[in-house]
Amino acid sequence: MTPTGVEQPSRNADLLGYASMIGTAMCFASSLLLIKVFGDIIPPFGMTFVRWFGIAVLLLPFQFWAVWRYREVIVKYWHRLLVLGVTGMSIPALVNYFAIRTSTATNISLIISSTPIMVILADRLFLAEALPARRLTGVILAFLGVVVIILRGDIHVLWTLSLVPGDLWALTSTTSWAIYSVLIKPWRLNLPPMVQLIMIAGFGGLAAFPFALYEAAHSGPWAPGWRLPAIALFSVLVPGLSAFALHGICVRRLGIAHAAMAQYIVPIFVTIVATLLLGEKLELFHAIGGGAVLGGVWLASKSVKAAA
Repeated sequence: MTPTGVEQPSRNADLLGYASMIGTAMCFASSLLLIKVFGDIIPPFGMTFVRWFGIAVLLLPFQFWAVWRYREVIVKYWHRLLVLGVTGMSIPALVNYFAIRTSTATNISLIISSTPIMVILADRLFLAEALPARRLTGVILAFLGVVVIILRGDIHVLWTLSLVPGDLWALTSTTSWAIYSVLIKPWRLNLPPMVQLIMIAGFGGLAAFPFALYEAAHSGPWAPGWRLPAIALFSVLVPGLSAFALHGICVRRLGIAHAAMAQYIVPIFVTIVATLLLGEKLELFHAIGGGAVLGGVWLASKSVKAAA
């Protein structure tokens, strides 16, 4: 206790907060690495449905009465929940399956790390939020970093239009999340956080379900054996529930600003594992582009927090 009687965070609390930050980054990184390793056997739409609908099903028993209490709000705004589920859950998860087929885990993780920049740009375009010089500098720096990564350090790629489709898919993921972030601000649903998560995840999973049925009808049922069910369970528990739980601990222990730092750690984990275990080669353009992206995100985010 301090002389004023206000209890200060203990060292153990700080350690737990930073451990949960690292754990959050590892959970998110594991999803991309898993797709890279098993992408050839994973049905994209089926796995997207299982991941998000599975999260909703597992959480619902613990929040059933809260969901029931807010049933009128859910019914009234179901269409908004559906749009948020598609833009915030379905599309960002789904496009990674397509991206990984033609790009590297390192490239994708670095491009996706520019998501906060896309959110800032979307806020400016659709919500007319201010874009002061420092934040604009961060946006430009991160944008140039993404360009370097997509062009793989070779300007001739632009002239020959030999862009890698996977990198463009990764850019689609960041754009979709930016749309989600813009929509959720004015769409104040007045739902408790856990209820809102269950509904958005559930609608995100249901949105993928018709496509999963079509996928199964034309590609056949899931391959027999233990691998796909194990991958599905892992995607629900680790990059799904565990990531959200660890992020919540980090926010409570360290605050939102520190918790956001997990986004800087994800590409570091992905790059290390992809280089050491998956045989990906770390190129100079990764260092230049990745440094620009992470530096730009840091600069822009620091500007946002200072303005707040």
